[in-house]
Amino acid sequence: MFDNQTIGVTCPKCRNQIETTIGWLKTSDKVTCTGCSSDFVIDKEKLFTGIKKAEEASAKLRRSIGDIGEDR
Repeated sequence: MFDNQTIGVTCPKCRNQIETTIGWLKTSDKVTCTGCSSDFVIDKEKLFTGIKKAEEASAKLRRSIGDIGEDR
């Protein structure tokens, strides 16, 4: 659901913010910093946990909005 969403990833070495998509992060093993050229690995377990929570919250919101429409 969020694969096309842009997310900022912070380089652990120089603190540069790298913009990329969630879909790209799901399929890539490492990120190369555009500031210092160092490579680092994203903790995919944390990423997937966060994405799952966001998807669940989004689905809950959609259901709530649907319920509001039914009350009319």
